[in-house]
Amino acid sequence: MKKASIPRNTALTLAALALFCISLLLNWSSFFPTLSEINPWDEAGYVKSGQEMLRGDMPNFAGSPLTAVFYAVLNVIFGNSPYWLIYSVASGRLIAYTLIWLSAFYISKRLHLYAYPLIMLCMLLAAPFFIKMLRFPSDPIFLAFAGLALAEMIDYIQSYQFRRLVMAGLLITLAAAARNDGLIIFLVALVWLFVFVVVKKINGRAILGFIIPFIVLIGGYVLIYGFRTGDFSLGTTERTYDNFEAGQIAVYSGEEGLNAAIDAKREARRLFGTAEENDYSVVKAILRNPQAYQQRLDRVIQELPTQIIKAYSGKWVVLLTVWAAWGFISLYQKRKWALISLLTLWCMPFLSGFIITIFRTGHLLFPSLVVLSFGSVGLYDFASRFDKTHIRWIGMGVMVVLLGIGAITSELVVIYAAGLSMLAMLVAWLGFRFLPKRFQQPALPLLMFLVVGFILHGPFTGIAKASVDLPPEEQALLTMVKELPVGARVLAGSPGVVYAANMTYMGLSSTDVPIFSTVQDFQKWLNSQNIEAVYIDQSLTIDNSAYWVLLQELAYLYRVVYTDPSGIIQVWILSDL
Repeated sequence: MKKASIPRNTALTLAALALFCISLLLNWSSFFPTLSEINPWDEAGYVKSGQEMLRGDMPNFAGSPLTAVFYAVLNVIFGNSPYWLIYSVASGRLIAYTLIWLSAFYISKRLHLYAYPLIMLCMLLAAPFFIKMLRFPSDPIFLAFAGLALAEMIDYIQSYQFRRLVMAGLLITLAAAARNDGLIIFLVALVWLFVFVVVKKINGRAILGFIIPFIVLIGGYVLIYGFRTGDFSLGTTERTYDNFEAGQIAVYSGEEGLNAAIDAKREARRLFGTAEENDYSVVKAILRNPQAYQQRLDRVIQELPTQIIKAYSGKWVVLLTVWAAWGFISLYQKRKWALISLLTLWCMPFLSGFIITIFRTGHLLFPSLVVLSFGSVGLYDFASRFDKTHIRWIGMGVMVVLLGIGAITSELVVIYAAGLSMLAMLVAWLGFRFLPKRFQQPALPLLMFLVVGFILHGPFTGIAKASVDLPPEEQALLTMVKELPVGARVLAGSPGVVYAANMTYMGLSSTDVPIFSTVQDFQKWLNSQNIEAVYIDQSLTIDNSAYWVLLQELAYLYRVVYTDPSGIIQVWILSDL
Protein backbone atom coordinates (compact mmCIF):
# COMPACT_ATOMS: atom_id res chain seq x y z
CA MET A 1 0.00 0.00 0.00
CA LYS A 2 1.32 3.44 -0.94
CA LYS A 3 1.89 5.74 2.02
CA ALA A 4 -0.06 8.98 2.06
CA SER A 5 2.20 11.97 1.49
CA ILE A 6 2.18 15.04 3.74
CA PRO A 7 0.55 18.05 2.05
CA ARG A 8 3.08 20.62 0.83
CA ASN A 9 1.86 23.44 3.11
CA THR A 10 1.88 21.16 6.14
CA ALA A 11 5.41 19.96 5.35
CA LEU A 12 6.56 23.57 4.96
CA THR A 13 4.99 24.58 8.26
CA LEU A 14 6.57 21.63 10.10
CA ALA A 15 9.97 22.40 8.58
CA ALA A 16 9.64 26.07 9.58
CA LEU A 17 8.65 25.05 13.11
CA ALA A 18 11.67 22.74 13.32
CA LEU A 19 14.02 25.54 12.23
CA PHE A 20 12.46 27.88 14.78
CA CYS A 21 12.91 25.36 17.60
CA ILE A 22 16.55 24.87 16.58
CA SER A 23 17.03 28.63 16.65
CA LEU A 24 15.52 28.85 20.14
CA LEU A 25 17.88 26.16 21.45
CA LEU A 26 20.93 27.74 19.84
CA ASN A 27 20.15 31.15 21.36
CA TRP A 28 18.44 29.99 24.56
CA SER A 29 20.59 31.90 27.05
CA SER A 30 19.88 35.19 25.27
CA PHE A 31 16.21 34.91 26.20
CA PHE A 32 16.83 34.50 29.94
CA PRO A 33 19.03 37.36 31.12
CA THR A 34 20.17 38.27 34.61
CA LEU A 35 19.56 41.83 35.83
CA SER A 36 23.02 42.88 34.63
CA GLU A 37 22.16 41.66 31.11
CA ILE A 38 18.89 43.62 30.91
CA ASN A 39 18.97 47.02 29.21
CA PRO A 40 18.47 49.27 32.27
CA TRP A 41 16.95 52.05 30.17
CA ASP A 42 14.76 50.97 27.26
CA GLU A 43 14.03 47.39 28.28
CA ALA A 44 13.42 48.11 31.97
CA GLY A 45 11.58 51.31 31.05
CA TYR A 46 9.10 49.57 28.77
CA VAL A 47 8.43 46.89 31.38
CA LYS A 48 7.82 49.66 33.91
CA SER A 49 5.41 51.37 31.50
CA GLY A 50 3.31 48.19 31.52
CA GLN A 51 3.16 48.30 35.31
CA GLU A 52 2.17 51.97 35.23
CA MET A 53 -0.56 51.28 32.69
CA LEU A 54 -2.14 48.84 35.14
CA ARG A 55 -2.15 51.69 37.65
CA GLY A 56 -4.05 53.90 35.20
CA ASP A 57 -1.12 55.88 33.78
CA MET A 58 -1.48 55.52 30.01
CA PRO A 59 1.35 56.61 27.68
CA ASN A 60 0.49 58.89 24.79
CA PHE A 61 0.55 57.33 21.35
CA ALA A 62 4.19 58.28 20.80
CA GLY A 63 5.05 56.45 24.02
CA SER A 64 4.52 52.98 22.48
CA PRO A 65 1.16 51.96 23.97
CA LEU A 66 1.28 48.52 22.33
CA THR A 67 4.53 47.72 24.15
CA ALA A 68 3.02 49.00 27.40
CA VAL A 69 -0.05 46.77 26.96
CA PHE A 70 2.25 43.87 26.12
CA TYR A 71 4.17 44.23 29.40
CA ALA A 72 1.04 45.07 31.39
CA VAL A 73 -0.24 41.57 30.59
CA LEU A 74 3.07 40.05 31.66
CA ASN A 75 2.99 42.12 34.85
CA VAL A 76 -0.37 40.60 35.73
CA ILE A 77 1.25 37.18 35.44
CA PHE A 78 4.55 37.87 37.23
CA GLY A 79 3.81 40.96 39.33
CA ASN A 80 3.83 39.15 42.71
CA SER A 81 7.36 37.79 42.29
CA PRO A 82 10.44 39.72 43.47
CA TYR A 83 11.90 38.87 40.06
CA TRP A 84 8.86 40.15 38.15
CA LEU A 85 10.93 42.41 35.89
CA ILE A 86 13.36 39.63 34.97
CA TYR A 87 10.53 37.22 34.16
CA SER A 88 8.72 39.89 32.14
CA VAL A 89 11.86 40.64 30.14
CA ALA A 90 12.51 36.95 29.46
CA SER A 91 8.92 36.36 28.31
CA GLY A 92 9.00 39.54 26.24
CA ARG A 93 12.17 38.49 24.46
CA LEU A 94 10.78 35.05 23.65
CA ILE A 95 7.50 36.45 22.32
CA ALA A 96 9.17 39.21 20.30
CA TYR A 97 11.60 36.74 18.72
CA THR A 98 8.72 34.40 17.91
CA LEU A 99 6.86 37.25 16.21
CA ILE A 100 9.91 38.03 14.07
CA TRP A 101 10.07 34.40 12.97
CA LEU A 102 6.35 34.41 12.23
CA SER A 103 6.65 37.51 10.08
CA ALA A 104 9.62 36.04 8.19
CA PHE A 105 7.66 32.82 7.63
CA TYR A 106 4.67 34.63 6.13
CA ILE A 107 6.86 36.88 3.97
CA SER A 108 8.76 33.86 2.65
CA LYS A 109 5.49 32.09 1.81
CA ARG A 110 4.29 35.14 -0.14
CA LEU A 111 7.57 35.16 -2.08
CA HIS A 112 7.25 31.50 -3.09
CA LEU A 113 7.07 32.49 -6.76
CA TYR A 114 10.61 33.87 -6.54
CA ALA A 115 12.30 31.85 -3.78
CA TYR A 116 11.78 28.60 -1.94
CA PRO A 117 10.36 29.70 1.47
CA LEU A 118 12.80 27.75 3.62
CA ILE A 119 15.73 29.72 2.18
CA MET A 120 14.73 32.90 3.98
CA LEU A 121 14.09 30.96 7.19
CA CYS A 122 17.51 29.30 6.99
CA MET A 123 19.05 32.74 6.51
CA LEU A 124 17.15 33.93 9.58
CA LEU A 125 18.38 30.89 11.53
CA ALA A 126 22.00 31.63 10.67
CA ALA A 127 21.73 35.43 10.96
CA PRO A 128 23.38 36.65 14.18
CA PHE A 129 21.91 40.13 14.35
CA PHE A 130 18.25 39.71 15.36
CA ILE A 131 19.20 38.79 18.93
CA LYS A 132 20.72 42.27 19.31
CA MET A 133 17.31 43.88 18.93
CA LEU A 134 15.78 42.14 21.91
CA ARG A 135 17.29 44.57 24.43
CA PHE A 136 15.15 47.34 22.89
CA PRO A 137 11.62 45.86 23.10
CA SER A 138 9.78 48.28 20.82
CA ASP A 139 12.23 47.54 17.98
CA PRO A 140 11.53 43.80 17.48
CA ILE A 141 7.79 44.27 18.10
CA PHE A 142 7.70 47.02 15.48
CA LEU A 143 9.79 44.95 13.05
CA ALA A 144 7.54 41.90 13.48
CA PHE A 145 4.23 43.70 12.91
CA ALA A 146 5.68 45.72 10.03
CA GLY A 147 6.88 42.42 8.54
CA LEU A 148 3.45 40.81 8.92
CA ALA A 149 1.91 43.85 7.23
CA LEU A 150 4.43 43.55 4.41
CA ALA A 151 3.43 39.91 3.90
CA GLU A 152 -0.21 40.99 3.51
CA MET A 153 0.73 43.71 1.02
CA ILE A 154 2.74 41.23 -1.06
CA ASP A 155 -0.25 38.89 -1.00
CA TYR A 156 -2.46 41.72 -2.24
CA ILE A 157 -0.18 42.23 -5.25
CA GLN A 158 -0.76 38.60 -6.18
CA SER A 159 -4.41 38.08 -5.18
CA TYR A 160 -6.08 41.54 -5.18
CA GLN A 161 -8.09 40.39 -2.16
CA PHE A 162 -9.66 43.28 -0.26
CA ARG A 163 -9.22 41.60 3.13
CA ARG A 164 -5.45 41.58 2.64
CA LEU A 165 -5.42 45.38 2.67
CA VAL A 166 -7.63 45.51 5.75
CA MET A 167 -5.21 43.18 7.55
CA ALA A 168 -2.23 45.18 6.30
CA GLY A 169 -3.78 48.39 7.63
CA LEU A 170 -4.44 46.75 11.00
CA LEU A 171 -0.91 45.35 11.29
CA ILE A 172 0.74 48.63 10.29
CA THR A 173 -1.35 50.33 12.97
CA LEU A 174 -0.02 47.88 15.55
CA ALA A 175 3.51 48.53 14.28
CA ALA A 176 2.92 52.28 14.69
CA ALA A 177 1.62 51.67 18.21
CA ALA A 178 4.95 50.02 19.00
CA ARG A 179 7.13 52.68 17.35
CA ASN A 180 6.33 55.94 15.60
CA ASP A 181 8.26 54.65 12.58
CA GLY A 182 5.06 52.78 11.74
CA LEU A 183 3.51 56.13 10.84
CA ILE A 184 6.18 56.51 8.14
CA ILE A 185 5.40 53.06 6.79
CA PHE A 186 1.69 53.87 6.75
CA LEU A 187 2.25 57.02 4.71
CA VAL A 188 4.59 55.45 2.16
CA ALA A 189 2.35 52.36 1.88
CA LEU A 190 -0.64 54.63 1.31
CA VAL A 191 1.19 56.48 -1.49
CA TRP A 192 2.29 53.17 -3.00
CA LEU A 193 -1.25 51.79 -2.80
CA PHE A 194 -2.72 54.90 -4.43
CA VAL A 195 -0.32 54.58 -7.38
CA PHE A 196 -0.96 50.82 -7.60
CA VAL A 197 -4.74 51.35 -7.65
CA VAL A 198 -4.46 53.98 -10.39
CA VAL A 199 -2.07 51.96 -12.55
CA LYS A 200 -4.00 48.70 -12.20
CA LYS A 201 -7.38 50.49 -12.41
CA ILE A 202 -8.64 48.87 -9.20
CA ASN A 203 -11.71 49.98 -7.27
CA GLY A 204 -10.80 52.84 -4.94
CA ARG A 205 -12.44 51.11 -1.96
CA ALA A 206 -9.14 49.26 -1.60
CA ILE A 207 -7.61 52.44 -0.20
CA LEU A 208 -10.53 52.85 2.18
CA GLY A 209 -10.09 49.32 3.49
CA PHE A 210 -6.44 50.07 4.18
CA ILE A 211 -7.11 53.35 6.00
CA ILE A 212 -10.07 52.41 8.21
CA PRO A 213 -8.22 50.18 10.77
CA PHE A 214 -5.58 52.88 11.11
CA ILE A 215 -8.10 55.65 11.77
CA VAL A 216 -10.28 53.58 14.10
CA LEU A 217 -7.49 52.21 16.33
CA ILE A 218 -5.23 55.23 16.49
CA GLY A 219 -8.11 57.67 16.64
CA GLY A 220 -9.76 55.59 19.34
CA TYR A 221 -6.64 55.48 21.48
CA VAL A 222 -6.00 59.21 21.10
CA LEU A 223 -9.58 59.96 22.15
CA ILE A 224 -9.38 57.69 25.20
CA TYR A 225 -6.04 59.20 26.20
CA GLY A 226 -7.32 62.70 25.54
CA PHE A 227 -10.44 62.30 27.67
CA ARG A 228 -8.29 60.99 30.53
CA THR A 229 -5.54 63.62 30.32
CA GLY A 230 -6.92 66.52 28.31
CA ASP A 231 -4.17 66.04 25.72
CA PHE A 232 -5.47 64.89 22.34
CA SER A 233 -2.12 65.05 20.48
CA LEU A 234 -0.18 62.01 19.28
CA GLY A 235 2.96 63.25 21.02
CA THR A 236 5.10 62.43 17.97
CA THR A 237 6.46 65.95 17.48
CA GLU A 238 7.65 66.13 21.10
CA ARG A 239 9.26 62.69 20.93
CA THR A 240 10.92 63.45 17.60
CA TYR A 241 12.29 66.72 18.94
CA ASP A 242 13.63 64.99 22.05
CA ASN A 243 15.45 62.51 19.78
CA PHE A 244 16.75 65.41 17.70
CA GLU A 245 18.30 66.96 20.81
CA ALA A 246 19.78 63.60 21.76
CA GLY A 247 21.33 63.43 18.28
CA GLN A 248 23.79 66.16 19.27
CA ILE A 249 25.83 63.33 20.82
CA ALA A 250 27.12 62.68 17.27
CA VAL A 251 29.52 65.62 17.55
CA TYR A 252 29.53 66.36 21.28
CA SER A 253 33.03 66.25 22.77
CA GLY A 254 32.02 65.75 26.41
CA GLU A 255 33.72 68.87 27.70
CA GLU A 256 31.23 69.37 30.56
CA GLY A 257 32.46 66.20 32.24
CA LEU A 258 29.02 65.13 33.48
CA ASN A 259 26.70 62.69 31.70
CA ALA A 260 27.60 62.92 27.99
CA ALA A 261 24.08 62.14 26.73
CA ILE A 262 22.49 64.82 28.91
CA ASP A 263 25.22 67.37 28.26
CA ALA A 264 24.73 66.83 24.53
CA LYS A 265 21.07 67.81 24.92
CA ARG A 266 22.12 70.97 26.75
CA GLU A 267 24.52 71.72 23.91
CA ALA A 268 21.73 71.20 21.37
CA ARG A 269 19.59 73.76 23.19
CA ARG A 270 22.44 76.25 23.13
CA LEU A 271 22.97 75.78 19.39
CA PHE A 272 19.39 75.38 18.16
CA GLY A 273 17.25 76.95 20.88
CA THR A 274 14.82 75.22 23.23
CA ALA A 275 11.95 73.00 22.19
CA GLU A 276 9.46 75.68 23.24
CA GLU A 277 11.25 78.33 21.18
CA ASN A 278 11.02 76.08 18.12
CA ASP A 279 7.45 74.91 18.81
CA TYR A 280 8.87 71.36 18.92
CA SER A 281 9.66 71.67 15.19
CA VAL A 282 12.89 70.00 14.10
CA VAL A 283 12.79 71.99 10.86
CA LYS A 284 12.69 75.30 12.76
CA ALA A 285 15.58 74.17 14.92
CA ILE A 286 17.71 73.23 11.91
CA LEU A 287 16.98 76.56 10.17
CA ARG A 288 18.18 78.39 13.29
CA ASN A 289 21.66 76.92 12.87
CA PRO A 290 22.10 74.96 9.62
CA GLN A 291 25.90 74.94 9.99
CA ALA A 292 25.72 73.12 13.33
CA TYR A 293 23.24 70.63 11.88
CA GLN A 294 25.49 70.07 8.85
CA GLN A 295 28.34 69.14 11.19
CA ARG A 296 26.14 66.53 12.82
CA LEU A 297 24.96 65.19 9.48
CA ASP A 298 28.49 64.96 8.08
CA ARG A 299 29.64 62.98 11.11
CA VAL A 300 26.67 60.61 10.92
CA ILE A 301 27.19 59.96 7.19
CA GLN A 302 30.89 59.39 7.79
CA GLU A 303 30.26 56.81 10.53
CA LEU A 304 27.18 55.15 8.99
CA PRO A 305 28.99 52.43 6.95
CA THR A 306 30.82 51.24 10.06
CA GLN A 307 27.59 51.25 12.06
CA ILE A 308 25.77 49.24 9.38
CA ILE A 309 28.56 46.67 9.26
CA LYS A 310 28.46 46.37 13.05
CA ALA A 311 24.64 46.13 13.14
CA TYR A 312 24.58 43.36 10.54
CA SER A 313 27.46 41.53 12.22
CA GLY A 314 30.49 42.19 10.04
CA LYS A 315 31.17 38.93 8.24
CA TRP A 316 27.52 38.50 7.39
CA VAL A 317 26.96 41.92 5.81
CA VAL A 318 29.30 41.12 2.91
CA LEU A 319 27.35 38.15 1.60
CA LEU A 320 23.98 39.58 2.52
CA THR A 321 24.73 42.63 0.38
CA VAL A 322 25.76 40.44 -2.56
CA TRP A 323 22.68 38.23 -2.49
CA ALA A 324 20.29 41.11 -1.80
CA ALA A 325 21.70 42.97 -4.80
CA TRP A 326 21.37 39.78 -6.88
CA GLY A 327 17.73 39.44 -5.76
CA PHE A 328 16.99 43.06 -6.66
CA ILE A 329 18.47 42.55 -10.14
CA SER A 330 16.55 39.28 -10.55
CA LEU A 331 13.21 40.94 -9.78
CA TYR A 332 14.18 43.86 -12.03
CA GLN A 333 14.82 41.47 -14.90
CA LYS A 334 11.42 39.88 -14.29
CA ARG A 335 9.87 43.41 -14.32
CA LYS A 336 8.27 42.96 -10.91
CA TRP A 337 7.96 46.72 -10.42
CA ALA A 338 5.19 46.58 -7.83
CA LEU A 339 7.10 44.16 -5.60
CA ILE A 340 10.41 46.00 -5.98
CA SER A 341 8.85 49.37 -5.16
CA LEU A 342 6.93 47.95 -2.18
CA LEU A 343 10.00 46.29 -0.66
CA THR A 344 12.11 49.39 -1.23
CA LEU A 345 9.57 51.78 0.29
CA TRP A 346 9.31 49.52 3.35
CA CYS A 347 12.85 50.64 4.24
CA MET A 348 11.88 54.31 4.53
CA PRO A 349 11.91 54.47 8.38
CA PHE A 350 15.66 54.05 8.08
CA LEU A 351 15.91 57.56 6.58
CA SER A 352 14.51 59.24 9.69
CA GLY A 353 17.91 58.73 11.29
CA PHE A 354 19.36 61.41 9.02
CA ILE A 355 16.92 63.95 10.48
CA ILE A 356 17.65 63.30 14.15
CA THR A 357 21.26 62.21 13.40
CA ILE A 358 20.96 59.04 15.46
CA PHE A 359 21.31 55.52 14.11
CA ARG A 360 20.92 52.85 16.76
CA THR A 361 21.51 49.18 15.99
CA GLY A 362 17.78 48.45 16.13
CA HIS A 363 17.06 51.39 13.81
CA LEU A 364 19.56 50.06 11.27
CA LEU A 365 17.94 46.62 11.45
CA PHE A 366 14.44 47.88 10.57
CA PRO A 367 15.03 47.00 6.87
CA SER A 368 16.47 43.57 7.79
CA LEU A 369 13.45 41.51 6.73
CA VAL A 370 13.41 43.35 3.39
CA VAL A 371 17.12 42.66 2.98
CA LEU A 372 16.55 38.97 3.75
CA SER A 373 13.68 38.96 1.25
CA PHE A 374 15.88 40.28 -1.54
CA GLY A 375 18.68 37.99 -0.37
CA SER A 376 16.55 34.84 -0.49
CA VAL A 377 15.33 35.76 -3.98
CA GLY A 378 18.90 36.35 -5.12
CA LEU A 379 20.23 33.15 -3.62
CA TYR A 380 17.43 31.09 -5.12
CA ASP A 381 17.85 32.71 -8.53
CA PHE A 382 21.55 31.88 -8.46
CA ALA A 383 20.88 28.29 -7.36
CA SER A 384 18.07 27.65 -9.83
CA ARG A 385 20.33 28.72 -12.71
CA PHE A 386 23.47 27.11 -11.34
CA ASP A 387 23.55 24.68 -14.27
CA LYS A 388 24.30 27.61 -16.58
CA THR A 389 28.02 28.18 -16.97
CA HIS A 390 27.85 31.97 -17.14
CA ILE A 391 25.88 32.12 -13.84
CA ARG A 392 28.53 30.02 -12.08
CA TRP A 393 31.27 32.23 -13.45
CA ILE A 394 29.45 35.41 -12.39
CA GLY A 395 29.03 34.03 -8.88
CA MET A 396 32.67 33.00 -8.64
CA GLY A 397 33.73 36.29 -10.22
CA VAL A 398 31.89 38.30 -7.58
CA MET A 399 33.62 36.35 -4.84
CA VAL A 400 37.03 36.83 -6.50
CA VAL A 401 36.40 40.58 -6.57
CA LEU A 402 35.46 40.47 -2.89
CA LEU A 403 38.64 38.53 -2.13
CA GLY A 404 40.62 41.21 -3.93
CA ILE A 405 38.88 43.97 -1.99
CA GLY A 406 39.52 42.13 1.24
CA ALA A 407 43.21 41.68 0.39
CA ILE A 408 43.66 45.34 -0.58
CA THR A 409 41.89 46.65 2.51
CA SER A 410 43.27 43.93 4.81
CA GLU A 411 39.71 43.14 5.87
CA LEU A 412 39.91 39.53 7.02
CA VAL A 413 36.12 39.25 7.41
CA VAL A 414 35.67 39.97 3.68
CA ILE A 415 38.33 37.41 2.76
CA TYR A 416 36.77 34.88 5.12
CA ALA A 417 33.22 35.37 3.79
CA ALA A 418 34.20 35.34 0.12
CA GLY A 419 36.55 32.38 0.53
CA LEU A 420 33.92 30.27 2.28
CA SER A 421 31.37 31.15 -0.40
CA MET A 422 33.74 30.11 -3.17
CA LEU A 423 34.33 26.81 -1.39
CA ALA A 424 30.56 26.29 -1.00
CA MET A 425 30.03 27.04 -4.69
CA LEU A 426 32.69 24.50 -5.58
CA VAL A 427 31.09 21.83 -3.36
CA ALA A 428 27.67 22.65 -4.82
CA TRP A 429 29.03 22.38 -8.36
CA LEU A 430 30.67 19.02 -7.63
CA GLY A 431 27.45 17.72 -6.12
CA PHE A 432 25.42 19.01 -9.05
CA ARG A 433 27.96 17.59 -11.52
CA PHE A 434 28.38 14.08 -10.13
CA LEU A 435 25.17 13.45 -8.16
CA PRO A 436 22.49 15.21 -10.22
CA LYS A 437 19.68 12.90 -9.06
CA ARG A 438 20.32 13.21 -5.32
CA PHE A 439 21.69 16.74 -5.30
CA GLN A 440 18.53 18.59 -6.30
CA GLN A 441 18.66 22.34 -6.93
CA PRO A 442 16.69 23.41 -3.80
CA ALA A 443 19.50 21.91 -1.73
CA LEU A 444 22.04 24.32 -3.21
CA PRO A 445 21.05 27.53 -1.42
CA LEU A 446 20.34 25.62 1.80
CA LEU A 447 23.81 24.13 1.69
CA MET A 448 25.46 27.45 0.89
CA PHE A 449 23.79 29.50 3.59
CA LEU A 450 23.35 26.87 6.25
CA VAL A 451 27.01 25.86 6.13
CA VAL A 452 28.57 29.21 5.26
CA GLY A 453 26.05 31.16 7.35
CA PHE A 454 26.59 29.02 10.44
CA ILE A 455 30.36 29.30 10.15
CA LEU A 456 30.17 33.08 9.73
CA HIS A 457 27.72 33.34 12.62
CA GLY A 458 30.31 32.32 15.17
CA PRO A 459 29.40 30.78 18.55
CA PHE A 460 25.78 30.69 19.69
CA THR A 461 24.90 31.39 23.31
CA GLY A 462 23.29 27.98 23.69
CA ILE A 463 21.97 26.77 27.02
CA ALA A 464 24.28 28.23 29.65
CA LYS A 465 24.96 26.38 32.88
CA ALA A 466 23.01 27.97 35.73
CA SER A 467 25.16 29.70 38.35
CA VAL A 468 24.80 28.61 41.96
CA ASP A 469 25.56 32.08 43.29
CA LEU A 470 22.99 34.85 43.00
CA PRO A 471 24.39 37.72 40.85
CA PRO A 472 25.23 40.98 42.69
CA GLU A 473 22.41 42.95 41.05
CA GLU A 474 19.84 40.40 42.21
CA GLN A 475 21.29 40.47 45.74
CA ALA A 476 21.10 44.28 45.75
CA LEU A 477 17.49 44.02 44.55
CA LEU A 478 16.53 41.71 47.42
CA THR A 479 18.33 43.97 49.89
CA MET A 480 16.35 47.01 48.77
CA VAL A 481 13.09 45.08 48.94
CA LYS A 482 13.96 44.01 52.52
CA GLU A 483 15.28 47.35 53.81
CA LEU A 484 13.02 49.89 52.07
CA PRO A 485 9.26 50.39 51.70
CA VAL A 486 7.66 50.04 48.28
CA GLY A 487 8.04 53.26 46.32
CA ALA A 488 11.05 54.56 48.27
CA ARG A 489 12.99 57.25 46.40
CA VAL A 490 16.30 55.74 45.30
CA LEU A 491 19.07 57.73 43.61
CA ALA A 492 20.77 55.79 40.80
CA GLY A 493 22.60 56.20 37.52
CA SER A 494 20.14 54.02 35.61
CA PRO A 495 16.66 52.78 36.51
CA GLY A 496 16.71 49.03 35.83
CA VAL A 497 17.40 47.57 39.29
CA VAL A 498 15.43 50.34 41.01
CA TYR A 499 12.35 49.54 38.88
CA ALA A 500 12.83 45.83 39.58
CA ALA A 501 12.71 46.55 43.31
CA ASN A 502 9.45 48.52 42.87
CA MET A 503 11.15 51.70 44.10
CA THR A 504 10.91 55.24 42.71
CA TYR A 505 13.85 55.96 40.42
CA MET A 506 15.53 59.29 41.07
CA GLY A 507 17.94 59.70 38.20
CA LEU A 508 20.92 61.94 37.63
CA SER A 509 20.78 61.51 33.85
CA SER A 510 18.33 64.33 33.21
CA THR A 511 18.49 67.96 32.13
CA ASP A 512 16.32 68.71 35.19
CA VAL A 513 19.20 67.89 37.52
CA PRO A 514 21.23 71.06 38.25
CA ILE A 515 24.97 71.36 37.76
CA PHE A 516 26.29 71.68 41.31
CA SER A 517 29.25 73.85 42.25
CA THR A 518 29.66 72.61 45.83
CA VAL A 519 28.97 69.54 47.93
CA GLN A 520 26.59 71.60 50.06
CA ASP A 521 24.48 72.47 47.01
CA PHE A 522 24.34 68.81 46.07
CA GLN A 523 23.28 67.86 49.61
CA LYS A 524 20.52 70.48 49.60
CA TRP A 525 19.23 69.08 46.33
CA LEU A 526 19.24 65.52 47.68
CA ASN A 527 17.27 66.68 50.73
CA SER A 528 14.78 68.58 48.54
CA GLN A 529 14.19 65.42 46.48
CA ASN A 530 13.63 63.30 49.62
CA ILE A 531 16.26 60.76 48.56
CA GLU A 532 16.08 57.77 50.91
CA ALA A 533 18.70 55.47 49.40
CA VAL A 534 21.36 55.20 46.70
CA TYR A 535 21.92 52.30 44.31
CA ILE A 536 25.48 52.30 43.03
CA ASP A 537 26.77 50.63 39.88
CA GLN A 538 28.91 51.69 36.93
CA SER A 539 26.10 53.77 35.42
CA LEU A 540 26.55 56.02 38.46
CA THR A 541 30.29 55.81 39.14
CA ILE A 542 31.39 56.03 35.48
CA ASP A 543 28.56 57.56 33.43
CA ASN A 544 27.87 60.19 36.12
CA SER A 545 31.36 60.43 37.57
CA ALA A 546 31.13 64.12 38.56
CA TYR A 547 28.08 63.41 40.73
CA TRP A 548 29.76 60.31 42.15
CA VAL A 549 32.67 62.42 43.36
CA LEU A 550 30.24 64.67 45.24
CA LEU A 551 28.26 61.73 46.58
CA GLN A 552 31.37 60.11 48.04
CA GLU A 553 31.94 63.20 50.17
CA LEU A 554 28.45 62.68 51.63
CA ALA A 555 28.96 58.97 52.35
CA TYR A 556 28.95 59.63 56.09
CA LEU A 557 25.19 60.37 55.85
CA TYR A 558 24.47 56.79 54.73
CA ARG A 559 24.93 53.25 55.95
CA VAL A 560 26.02 50.55 53.50
CA VAL A 561 23.50 47.69 53.57
CA TYR A 562 24.94 45.79 50.63
CA THR A 563 28.20 45.67 48.73
CA ASP A 564 29.47 42.99 46.37
CA PRO A 565 33.05 41.68 46.74
CA SER A 566 34.35 44.01 44.03
CA GLY A 567 32.64 47.06 45.52
CA ILE A 568 31.06 47.93 42.16
CA ILE A 569 27.49 47.18 43.27
CA GLN A 570 26.38 48.85 46.51
CA VAL A 571 23.21 49.94 48.28
CA TRP A 572 23.30 52.90 50.67
CA ILE A 573 20.43 53.92 52.94
CA LEU A 574 20.16 57.16 54.91
CA SER A 575 21.45 56.57 58.45
CA ASP A 576 18.35 58.01 60.11
CA LEU A 577 15.95 55.62 58.33
